Parts: sequence; structure tokens; C-alpha cells
Amino acid sequence: MNVEYLVKKESVDLSFNGLHDGNIEILVNVLQNSAVLRELNLWSNRISLDDDTLTDALAQCSTIRVLSLGSNMIGSDGGKRLAAVLADHPSLTELHLGDNHIGDVGAEAIATALSSNESIQILSVYGNNIGDDGARAIANSFKLNQSLRVLWIHENKIEDDGAGEMSECLKSNTSVKKIFLLNNKISKGVERSVETVLNDMSCRKNHAEAVKAMEAEAAAEAAKAAEQASKDEELSKRDEEIAALRAQLDAKDEEIQALKEQVIALEHSKLTLNQGMDSVDFVTSTSKEMEKPVVESSPESPFEDSRDDIQPVEDQFAALEAHPSVE
Repeated sequence: MNVEYLVKKESVDLSFNGLHDGNIEILVNVLQNSAVLRELNLWSNRISLDDDTLTDALAQCSTIRVLSLGSNMIGSDGGKRLAAVLADHPSLTELHLGDNHIGDVGAEAIATALSSNESIQILSVYGNNIGDDGARAIANSFKLNQSLRVLWIHENKIEDDGAGEMSECLKSNTSVKKIFLLNNKISKGVERSVETVLNDMSCRKNHAEAVKAMEAEAAAEAAKAAEQASKDEELSKRDEEIAALRAQLDAKDEEIQALKEQVIALEHSKLTLNQGMDSVDFVTSTSKEMEKPVVESSPESPFEDSRDDIQPVEDQFAALEAHPSVE
């Protein structure tokens, strides 16, 4: 294989070439350097995708539209690596993974990728031991993916539960036009149910519009709830701030009350001190009076008072003597 030749081709067919993870260096170079590659056929090789060498190169190729990896040895782990690239690959429209034993695990990984992929239109996962779990996962991807047109999922192990989930999820999808379910373990009635839903595009559109309306309403309610939650959170913060301020005011009130009590105690102490000073002044004054010398008066004659009583009588005798009466 000549790299310079291959990078100039839009379609490269390397099927039945005995390729495996250890000899794909030229293939990796083509994917990394080609600016025109549209289709790559790797059918019936022994590629297992045990590491990210090939998938990393595939992610770098933004021109490829069709990738055929049918009848290789990819398995569930390789399916998960490939799904990681498929999730946001910008150009890939067809992916053929038939007969690779990816199982439910690989199918679930592919389904997750489909939920975000916007380019894939044809997906082939026939003959991969996919059961109801994998089928349900792919079915639920229909609710989000609106690019997938055709799904080959025949020759697996899908039963009525998985197929019934597909029938139900198709009601929310208007892009899928055909699903191949032959050679699974599905009853005829469930197969007809899937076909009926697929063919009733009017009902699917109405259901899809109803679902979109419900989703829009749910989104509006969620936004309203989020806004209310934000307001409640803001109010809660305000309440906490108010509570903190009130606590500070209460603390200040307690400080003021404590100061008032200190003032009252000081005033009482001052009053007690003043009363004590008055008592000291009284005692001092009394002591000084007691210390003054006592002046003793001369003793009076015991007959002084009697003399005062006799004097008028003596005056009367003197008057009689001066004017004797006439008999």
C-alpha cells in the first residue's frame, strides 16, 4: 500500500486485507493526512481496536462520511472506543459494524453516542449478540437523535421487551424511516406494532410535537423553579444578615444595660461615701465641743432668794414709821 497514492483517493477499499491493530500504520497515516477521503471500507479484517490508535486517527479525519468495519473483531471494548469518536464526529453519516460481537455493552455505548451525534444517518449493528438491554438503549436514543434514518439491527437476540421499547420511543422521533428487525426473538404482533408506528408519520409528528410542548413546559417550570429557588436563597441570606444584625443589636443592648448597672452601682457607692463623710464631720464636731474648757460660776448664797422676799416687808415698815396713825 502506497500512502501517497491512498491520501489522494476519495474512496479507499482495504477489505479482506488481513489488517489488525499491529499493522495499520499506513491506514492511520491516510486518515490523518487525507483531505478528500469520503469512504473507507475495512470489511472482513481482524481489527479489534484494542487501543486508541485508529480511533484517534478517525477523529482527526473531518471528511470521511462512510466507515465500514463489518466482520472484524471489535467486541464491546472496541465498540466503546468507537462510540467515543462517533459522539461528536462532524461528518460521518454511515457506520457499518455488523458481525463484531459488540453485545449489549457496545450497543449501549453506541446509543449514548447517538444521543448527541447530529450527522449519522445509517447505522448497521446486525449480528452483534444485542439483547433487550442494548435494544432499549438504542430505542431511547431516538428521543434525542433526529438524524438517523435507517437502522439495521437484525440477527440479534432482541425480544418483545426491547422491540416494544423501540415502538414506543419511535413516537417521539420523526427521522427514522426504516428498522430491520428480522431474525430476532420478536413476536409477529410486536413486529407489526413497530411497523405501524414507523408508517404512521402523522401520528409520530403529532406525538413529537406534544412531547416537545411538554418538554418546553417542563423547561419553563424548571426555569421558574430555579428562579424561585434563587430568590429563596437570596431571601434566606437576607434573613441570616438580619438575624446577625439583630444579634449584634442584642449584644449592644446587653452592653448598654451592663453600663447602666455600673453607673447605678457607682452612684450608690458615691451616695454611701457621702453619707459616711457626713457622719465623720458630725463626730469630729462633737469631739471638738467636748474638748472646750468648762467655766465654773461662783456659788450663790443660799439666802439670796429669801432676801428678795423680805425686802418688800421692810419697805412697808419704813413707811409706817414715817407716817404714824392717829388714834
